[in-house]
Amino acid sequence: RFAKDRVGVTVKGYAVQFVRDYSIQLFPSSLFLPRNPAVPGDLGGLHFGFQGQKIFRFGGTADLDINLPLNIRLLAGGEFFYEGMRDSDAKFTDPTDVNALPLVCPVTPDTTGMSPSGYTRSPLCPRVYGLDTGRYVAAGYVDAQWNPFQKLTLDGGVRIQKGFGDLPYDLVPLGSAAIVYNFLPDYYVKLNYATGFRSPVFQNTSIPAGGVSYGSNPNLNTEGSQSFQGELNGRLLRNVRKVRELELRADYSYTVLSNLIQIRGGQYQNSGKRAIHSVEGYAKLYLNGDHFLQASYTYLNSTTTDAGIVRTTPNHWV
Repeated sequence: RFAKDRVGVTVKGYAVQFVRDYSIQLFPSSLFLPRNPAVPGDLGGLHFGFQGQKIFRFGGTADLDINLPLNIRLLAGGEFFYEGMRDSDAKFTDPTDVNALPLVCPVTPDTTGMSPSGYTRSPLCPRVYGLDTGRYVAAGYVDAQWNPFQKLTLDGGVRIQKGFGDLPYDLVPLGSAAIVYNFLPDYYVKLNYATGFRSPVFQNTSIPAGGVSYGSNPNLNTEGSQSFQGELNGRLLRNVRKVRELELRADYSYTVLSNLIQIRGGQYQNSGKRAIHSVEGYAKLYLNGDHFLQASYTYLNSTTTDAGIVRTTPNHWV
């Protein structure tokens, strides 16, 4: 921190890697895919496994905060990272006879002279599950927080982000704004607006045809969202007999999702817009002895421009 604590700078670097190394059962043991008792560990059925698939991200962030006159606080920063996927090969472990697999497998030259075509299936039928790919991402943001007086807070900011490399995406501008007003002691009203996005993941874009997954689509658009929310909350009954505090909250939100990525006809595709209404009531009662009781109710209603009412989630949550 600098300038008598009025300016702060934070710089971070990070690296994260996940390794997939496990077996997945596609079909259980059956008459057509029996267990081979002569082979130790043969479970029958049809299994395939990853051996060393790597998914990783490394990069860094820089953040700046400045306390300005008139109770204004300015936040700004940037981020740059690379995310990628390597060695996404799958091998089948059952059945042990690779010729029994109902799949098109890679072939190698037949050195025994037993194959009429001169080629034989490669052992364990190795398949490229995901292509080696990745992208660079650069982003920057600026945000201002202002307290015109003690009980009112205003917040607004913008962020831009763009992807480069094998899986690029266009420049994405994002914005957000919020108002928090303490209109009575222990009562607050909040109004929020925010935009968001989600870029297609490697599973959606980089799985070659003929594998064991749904069809990928390298031309997918980024998913986008706009959200509006209003909330009223309060804290009552503080230190009244055995009650330490009663927390109450009621809020309404309206969210619009666009270019939502879904599976259509066996392939990942962008779908229509989805409108989501949500109303929530929540209560939490804190008691002496660190005990508490809580209850909530949510009403959720979703519709899409391409399929009508969404019936995959409940309307009422208690």
